[in-house]
Amino acid sequence: MPAEQSPSKTLSPGSAPDSETCLRCYADLLESLTVESLPALIALTSQQIRFSDPFHRIEGQDRFRAVMRDMFTRLDGVCFSVHQVAPLASDAMRGGFLHWTFAASSKLTGTFSFEGTSRIELDSEGLVRVHEDYWDSAALYRHIPGLGVLFRWLQRKAACQM
Repeated sequence: MPAEQSPSKTLSPGSAPDSETCLRCYADLLESLTVESLPALIALTSQQIRFSDPFHRIEGQDRFRAVMRDMFTRLDGVCFSVHQVAPLASDAMRGGFLHWTFAASSKLTGTFSFEGTSRIELDSEGLVRVHEDYWDSAALYRHIPGLGVLFRWLQRKAACQM
């Protein structure tokens, strides 16, 4: 199957795979994601994909591809480990949630990792039309020299004093 063709596009109309199958396929690609396998991930997305995380709010495959390529340009050792795939049991919306850990390194931050959750919506063909990432950006800021000290101090000040 060509890299730009998604598995759901090979099915006959009206026979898109179920949410769990689509989510697991997307999660598998995230776990093995490299700059070379990025076209396969993009092929599982709608042309009008909406992506958001603490730093981005974008729409469209070209912009999603650019964000993902930029990640590989800025970071080394990019690795997603998907711990849970949770499809929605709803006829109103196809999709679900992914719970994951992201790890990478850069010259600025050194090695870092954090956990997050992605809310995924699928279109009628089983393609990802919404990918919303939820994670604590402070987990990244703590690794930036100077900012890390400030964030740890703020965290101590904001914590409940028992």
